[in-house]
Amino acid sequence: MLVLVALCLSAVTGQVTSETDFQSLQHQVVSLQDIVQHLVTELVGLRQEHRELEDKSQTLWEEVTSIRKHSTRKTLQDDFRNQEIVAGEPERRSYTNAIIEGQKWSKCDTGARGLIFKEETGVRGPIRPKRDSDAQGPKGDTGARGSKGDTGARGPKGDSGIPGFNGDDGFDGSKGQKGDMGIQGPKGDTGLPGLKGGVGLPGLKGDAGLPGLKGDAGLPGLKGDAGHDGATGAKGEPGPNAPASNAGFSARLSHQLKILGWIPHKLTFDQVDIIHGNDYRSGVFICDVSGTYVVTWALEVGARATVNSSLMKNGSEIGRLTVTGLIGTGSQVVLVTLEVDDRLHISATPNLPGATINNSSFTAFLLYK
Repeated sequence: MLVLVALCLSAVTGQVTSETDFQSLQHQVVSLQDIVQHLVTELVGLRQEHRELEDKSQTLWEEVTSIRKHSTRKTLQDDFRNQEIVAGEPERRSYTNAIIEGQKWSKCDTGARGLIFKEETGVRGPIRPKRDSDAQGPKGDTGARGSKGDTGARGPKGDSGIPGFNGDDGFDGSKGQKGDMGIQGPKGDTGLPGLKGGVGLPGLKGDAGLPGLKGDAGLPGLKGDAGHDGATGAKGEPGPNAPASNAGFSARLSHQLKILGWIPHKLTFDQVDIIHGNDYRSGVFICDVSGTYVVTWALEVGARATVNSSLMKNGSEIGRLTVTGLIGTGSQVVLVTLEVDDRLHISATPNLPGATINNSSFTAFLLYK
């Protein structure tokens, strides 16, 4: 979503986002998504801890309230007992003096019941001390029940409770209306130039193109005028014996040849079918008669292989033939002028290791001197 927003903003403002900027933006978006996911996970954990702390706080508050209520009740009871004991002190002193002087007491009326101070149901007042058995008179009549005591004073205000925790987040509000498009910002500074890339690996040599269409025949030329007969020349001196004019050979491969890839190989056509003179030796034609020769060779290669072959004259290429496994076979014809001891051979370079060459031939013959 953030990537789409960034692209839309870039399109509106007219800025061009390069592939590098786009990849950088993608990395930033992924990083922000990870951070948001981490924050959501922590928020869930904090909410759980918040609920646990609220439960503990409620339990602690109930315990504090119980302790305060019990402490207040005990303090009020102690105060009421001390007040009644102090109020009855003169009577106890008078009763003690009478016993010491040996006076005989007549039956006394039951004293009035002490004041009752209530918290909820009221606290019962203390019991009068019991007299000794020798001086005790006859049991008096039961006195009238005292009136209900006044309501005790209101206790002090309790301490403030522990503050509660923040509640859970509310639901997201409705989506606001789309704002107006902002003003386009100024163009940024030009970035630093990128580093120069490394030199790439050389590509593979492409396949040979299809042979071109045969051109239309030219218009016949005009017949020239007959020339004048020349003067008869003088008879020449007899010359030495001229070499035979039927120089040439024809050879082919007698077996399938497998060669390594990307390395030039001199092809040796081992089966010689026709030879005039002693011109062909171990795959190399050595010229014995100067003149113009017709040279032709044909190749058949295995599937998936491409073989580039060349006609080499004294180590230099003067003709070329490329055969692919898709077509399978191909041939080439070259006219070449040779001098005595000039050398011809066929060189082949396959594009795959283990390429095979089958049913191939190499032929040359003298056309004219």
